[in-house]
Amino acid sequence: MRFVEVARFTDLTEPQVAASALRASGIPVILQRDLVIQVHVNLIYAIGGPGLLVPEEDAEAARAFLNEVRTQPSTLAPLGSVEATLRLILSLALTWLTGFIVPLRPRRFERLGDGPAL
Repeated sequence: MRFVEVARFTDLTEPQVAASALRASGIPVILQRDLVIQVHVNLIYAIGGPGLLVPEEDAEAARAFLNEVRTQPSTLAPLGSVEATLRLILSLALTWLTGFIVPLRPRRFERLGDGPAL
């Protein structure tokens, strides 16, 4: 079985989700360079980003799926500038105080598929 690259990405989350969706549809997937990027996140552009490899006979179906999914518009609105700035300042302060990276991302219910707790 010969594997070919069907896509490259500029972050690590999107290819992990895409690989999961392709695997769920029965297409074997290899996520290339993901461990190196997890260890050294600053190398993501130097090594060309993570890539998805699929069997040659499934390449067209995988490319069609990825093209369809990537062109759908997002329903998520960006954060307001005040909220984004406050989250950044608080994240930097907590990172400096604790010595650990503390990302403060808002919970996006549309992305998780559930609504706020009542």
